[in-house]
Amino acid sequence: MDVIANSAFGTQIDSHNDPNNAFVRRVRRAFEGFNFTMMLLA
Repeated sequence: MDVIANSAFGTQIDSHNDPNNAFVRRVRRAFEGFNFTMMLLA
């Protein structure tokens, strides 16, 4: 996630040492309902 945030948005985050970072929380919330199995079946 850190590499994607840096490449796509130009932000420096450290999701391993700061799991309560606002960016990390929002990304996790965005993918909460994501079901990988349903994507494979589509």
